[in-house]
Amino acid sequence: MADVTLSGVDKEFGAVSAVRGCTLSVRSGEFFTLLGPSGSGKTTILMMVAGFEQPTRGQVSFDGRDVTSLPANRRDVGMVFQSYALFPHLTVFDNVAFPLSVRHVPKTQIRERVMRALTLVHLPAYVDRLPRQLSGGEQQRVALARAIVFSPRILLMDEPLGALDKKLRTEMQVEIRRLQRELGITTIYVTHDQEEALSMSDRVGIMRAGRIEQMGTPRELYRAPTNAFVATFLGNANFVPGVVVESRGATAVVALSAGPTVSVPGSYPSGTAVTLMVRPEHLAVTAEPPAPRDGATSVSAEVQETVYLGAAVQYRLGALGTTFIAHMSGMRTYFAEHDKVWLQWRSDDLRVISARAVPPNASPNEEERR
Repeated sequence: MADVTLSGVDKEFGAVSAVRGCTLSVRSGEFFTLLGPSGSGKTTILMMVAGFEQPTRGQVSFDGRDVTSLPANRRDVGMVFQSYALFPHLTVFDNVAFPLSVRHVPKTQIRERVMRALTLVHLPAYVDRLPRQLSGGEQQRVALARAIVFSPRILLMDEPLGALDKKLRTEMQVEIRRLQRELGITTIYVTHDQEEALSMSDRVGIMRAGRIEQMGTPRELYRAPTNAFVATFLGNANFVPGVVVESRGATAVVALSAGPTVSVPGSYPSGTAVTLMVRPEHLAVTAEPPAPRDGATSVSAEVQETVYLGAAVQYRLGALGTTFIAHMSGMRTYFAEHDKVWLQWRSDDLRVISARAVPPNASPNEEERR
């Protein structure tokens, strides 16, 4: 398998800058996902790794070898597209055998390698079927078998599950991850689906407007996003403004606007304006004031909306002059709109999303309006 490195890569299409200053390294055998909204540049990066697009500036390397100018057919890369791209007039066997045929693999080896690939994707009995005789999930498995049949060093997947329904997507996520681990193949996966990225990846790169905003493990990105875009793109998040009143070692004391004082991880100068984040599942909603706990904060709130989700209930609540979303599972008490409740969180679940110095002559409220 191969390491994949992009160093200072830009890609421009005329006046449009699709990728800007992309630098990343994907380790050998790693499952790395590029996650971002449409138009963020993730597919363009994939195409440059595959060799279908050339960078305007920068370098693409495999195992330290510069492959920026190397043609796609010499990069030893397998590719899976969202549209499957199967030949409609060829059988499953011939579709999977195609990459071996164009590489002039002896016919005596082709059948063995095709059957091995189809066995890996659980389709050995489908060799004589045409693509139109397969379900969407089966077609995607054939496309995956075709991408791995020639034992590429790198596997690239561009929104491969986008055309499938939710149940089938979930099943295919498990199958793709199982296969990737079994083969140990370096994989770069592109998706706009947050759940897909979090559940499948060793590491994720969050993209916006041609740049990678943050890279890390799924847990790192979800628990400690570096900005509001990353926080909200990975799920619901609640934001609360405040001002640092003092720092105690690695802990900062923050006065919330129209609310209490809380402690958060980090050290910031007094007077720093901060925005704190807390995830909906880290909020507790109760009918009575909860018992005081070390590191916990409680505020009064009013229920604005209740959404029943089966295994959980999602509440939209008004508190501290803003709106919170709380995600509660296993509840025996349900609240209705306009109910007066209490909202609680632990300091350990708060994260500082942004911090900036307050001008000397500005009050916290003036800075907040800015």
